[in-house]
Amino acid sequence: MSTCRWCTSFGDDVAKLLQRYCAGSWLAEDEEKALNDDLDKCLECVVVYHRAKEELPGLHRRLWELETSRLLDLFSHAAKDAEPAKDLSYIEEDGREIGVSHISPAVYEDRLGVPLSEVLKYPYLLASPELSEMCVEAICKMEEYNSFRVCCKDPGIYLLLVHPNETVRRWAIGAARSLGKVDRDDFYDLQDIFSCMFYIVELRIPQNFPDMDTSYDPTTKMTLLQPHLYDSKNSKNYWLGICMLLTQLDAQAMDSLFLGPDKQANILLCILNALKDEEPSNEMDPFWPVLQCFMVILDCLGSRFWGQIEPSQAFQAISQSPSYSAELESVRQQTMMYVSLFNLV
Repeated sequence: MSTCRWCTSFGDDVAKLLQRYCAGSWLAEDEEKALNDDLDKCLECVVVYHRAKEELPGLHRRLWELETSRLLDLFSHAAKDAEPAKDLSYIEEDGREIGVSHISPAVYEDRLGVPLSEVLKYPYLLASPELSEMCVEAICKMEEYNSFRVCCKDPGIYLLLVHPNETVRRWAIGAARSLGKVDRDDFYDLQDIFSCMFYIVELRIPQNFPDMDTSYDPTTKMTLLQPHLYDSKNSKNYWLGICMLLTQLDAQAMDSLFLGPDKQANILLCILNALKDEEPSNEMDPFWPVLQCFMVILDCLGSRFWGQIEPSQAFQAISQSPSYSAELESVRQQTMMYVSLFNLV
């Protein structure tokens, strides 16, 4: 059995190995393949690689190209092998002919387990539309067999709570719940991706960014979700994802989010604005998930919540919302109908 090259190197040796890997021309063909194989199959190698990468910012642009190329190649080969073979099929009892793929679901998951974990652990990789699409395809396929499980609170899991694909969102919700509450220590590990998600809320989940460059720059930290990572035309689904995120925070994490040194103070105002933004006739009206966000935060922070916004301000935002008024009118009409029926009896 061969020895991993990344996770068995130490200190300066890892940095030198990364520089050689980045240069490419300094490596023999079989050595480059071996280094890529280690990253494809050993999660510890992946962690060592990314840790070393952080110390060498000058290499980030080239490494981004190598990372996306390596992962796209891996995902595309697995997807091709998972397709039903034309010459292999079997007949089910109901008479339907079902194709048999070249690899089993277990082999498919084994091939993509480490690459998917890498993308979830380092979600800036999802900024690549092509790689993001391949990851979505992989998660959806694994969901058919209920097979992909996670054991760490990787930031990519929480980012996918707002993904446009319903199957991916459902998987992310299940994964987040299975991992339990996000505590304060977890929060600081996840803070950067939470900030990206909340930044979209601050922008009021626009349908487009006419004056903003949303392309990803691999030489800088990811600060904004790329348009393919959420549905800008469906703010209701986005707020549902934010609500699910908030329900996963424990009291200390919520405290850090809204009352800590780097608090997201603007989010509470964004919630109030969103409560009164939409017309009730819109089936994608985010009022109820936004109101649920409001209640989750209030329930967790208690009286400290009112130190951030005025109670009267919150009451007006809710009571003057067209959606809230429409719901009250609907309840009133139903009540009158029941009263009329009761009187007839």
